[in-house]
Amino acid sequence: MSSGGKFLVLYASFGSGHERAAHAVRDGILKIHPGAQADVLDYFLFTNPTLYNLVRKTYLQSLRVAPGLWGRFYHRTSHVSGRSPINKILNKIGRKNFIDYLCLTTPDAVITTYPVPAGVLSDLKGRGLFNTPVVTAITDFGIHSQWLHPHTDLYLVGTGLMKENLVERGIPAEKIFVSGIPVSPVFNEQPDKSSLYTKLGLNPAIPTVLILGGAPGFLTGMTNVCSRLAQAPVDLQLLVVCGRDTGMYNEFLNTVKTQRNCVKIFPFVNNIHELMTVSDLAVTKAGGLTVSEALAKRLPMVIFRPLPGQEEENTRYLTESGAALAVKTETQQLADTILSLINEPPRLKAMAAAADSIRQADSASRAAQKIGSLMNNFSRSSRNY
Repeated sequence: MSSGGKFLVLYASFGSGHERAAHAVRDGILKIHPGAQADVLDYFLFTNPTLYNLVRKTYLQSLRVAPGLWGRFYHRTSHVSGRSPINKILNKIGRKNFIDYLCLTTPDAVITTYPVPAGVLSDLKGRGLFNTPVVTAITDFGIHSQWLHPHTDLYLVGTGLMKENLVERGIPAEKIFVSGIPVSPVFNEQPDKSSLYTKLGLNPAIPTVLILGGAPGFLTGMTNVCSRLAQAPVDLQLLVVCGRDTGMYNEFLNTVKTQRNCVKIFPFVNNIHELMTVSDLAVTKAGGLTVSEALAKRLPMVIFRPLPGQEEENTRYLTESGAALAVKTETQQLADTILSLINEPPRLKAMAAAADSIRQADSASRAAQKIGSLMNNFSRSSRNY
């Protein structure tokens, strides 16, 4: 399949990672398949908006105020079958409106970056109501059972170990493709770094630390870390991205004033790929998309405050590979860790090499190529809505 085709990419806005993965898949499709149509939609727009907003708010609040409770729920449900009674209920969420949409738009393939629509699509296929290729892109380095459903045609996974895990769970190897977690193709570009240093007002001879905020509660207490780094006797440059947390953005502007080192505070930005390109170390949460973007840039990481559940699994993978260190809660320890790494360039270099060794280059494009191959092999004659 060299061109054309209609693709539907589904996500859910429970955090930004699933949406970014969906847009990355779309970008990969449009790059590999010129002339294709690729629509990206939040699946939960097909559901009751009041219920959706309540569930979303509850989920995000649980991560902020009771992460341990979320972790226990995640692990206790990690092996619940896709055929379980609870999944039968989940598979009804938004189903009628979604079927109407499919009948209206007739996509040639549907890709999902979130478990709930994966279950709905599998259920529709099992009932004979839908017979179009269904692709699930798993957006973490661990595998929760809610990603796995009997009528999924292709799984896109981040690592060879994940593929082995899926095979052990009974998924045929030919249905699994190690594409890497899909990240935007811009993270694979190699821009002129000297121009970026000039654009951003940075000194290429001084190490740069990038702190990636935006996740609920991630930046709490971090002004003390930044103040310490700003006054540290070691030369460094500090970039702090606050995302849409305007309160923390203003707090940083008001707190981190007296500086020995260069400190730049940003609100929400659209050029994270550029900031990663000029950075020597990233301090970040352990979301699958963010860390995959950093890996694409061969950027060493310090994972701070990893949440129980999927972030713990992502952190374990990154630290065991040597691409990251982890600091659980203490801001003092975080500052010590950052300064220790800046003072040990060979260690940072080794972490960058580890990141390079596990990154999956051009993940979105490779995913798009595999999806195209799946469509070519799929019988259109049996397709129905």
